[in-house]
Amino acid sequence: LHRLNNFLDLSDELVMGRGIEGLIDRVVSLACISIYSERATLFLVDPGTGELWSKVTAGEDTQSIRLPAGTGIAGWAVKHKEIVNISDVYADDRFNQSIDAETGFRTRNMLCGPITNLQGQTVGVIQIINKFEGDFDDKDIVLFKAFANQAAIAVEHANLYLRLMASHQKMAVLLDVANSVSTTLDLPRLIHKV
Repeated sequence: LHRLNNFLDLSDELVMGRGIEGLIDRVVSLACISIYSERATLFLVDPGTGELWSKVTAGEDTQSIRLPAGTGIAGWAVKHKEIVNISDVYADDRFNQSIDAETGFRTRNMLCGPITNLQGQTVGVIQIINKFEGDFDDKDIVLFKAFANQAAIAVEHANLYLRLMASHQKMAVLLDVANSVSTTLDLPRLIHKV
């Protein structure tokens, strides 16, 4: 029940007002806790370029990571819309060893899968890295699927919230312009004369 409660926690993230970076951080933290692993990464798909990007990686300082579309295990999972369970990533040709070399971290095993919205579009991918005990199993995959569904809802809410805020800001600017024009023209005086 504790692990399932973590999923429900995702929907409260926007209420906390931490934005998309806060959501990424929360998804990563909950993924590690829920599936008993060392690290996790949530990559979002950049709709303009198709690249995968992330602002936060658990266990490291905040940084931005961008991967070309189709690159690595995460790119493969997005392209094929499949969950990948790899017990030895170094034996898998899709694994990009350069990130381990760059960070000094050693990836042993990985569970990786797409996050798909209600329209069937892949909006991101979650990588869960280095299960504390053994390899990822069928129970982890079932839990991962449920987690990915909750993450998809949270990402969609975040995107909706960002669009709503942008629209609100545009309306505020238009209202300021309308007030300035009204003041400049002194419309109440002109209407009174008519």
